[in-house]
Amino acid sequence: MITLEELLNRYQAGERNFSQIQIRLGELVNKNLLGIELNSARLDRISLVDCNLSKANFTRADVAGSNLEGANLSDANFSHANFCIGSEQDYSQIRENIMAGWNRMLDNLPPDAVTQAKEQMSAQSEQLHLFLFPVSLKRANLERTNVAIILCAITIIV
Repeated sequence: MITLEELLNRYQAGERNFSQIQIRLGELVNKNLLGIELNSARLDRISLVDCNLSKANFTRADVAGSNLEGANLSDANFSHANFCIGSEQDYSQIRENIMAGWNRMLDNLPPDAVTQAKEQMSAQSEQLHLFLFPVSLKRANLERTNVAIILCAITIIV
């Protein structure tokens, strides 16, 4: 395991391939990491706010709990990346339990209360989404970013 500072120093010295690297905790702000190779890397609670990650490869990377706010992710590859803290099985069970509870609740409501209940469920679904997908991509440039098959991509539709 290395630190983000070590990674930055090695990157600035010309190294680009950091496949399967593991980094836990750390923050870089407004740094250039253009074309960095993070294939199968594990980035645990890393903050890369406003960093240039254009053309970066995050294929099969675990970025759960990371902060990529404002990062330039144009032409980046997140194919098969993991954005979640738990396993797919954990989230499938959580989703199943929530949907069963919501369905029971709707079945017991008078017809005029169903619309309001669905609005509340939609709000709860959004909160659940924030819990399940703790990676922050606010203001990130995702132009031409490949996000095929992001793991744990659960959508609850009410």
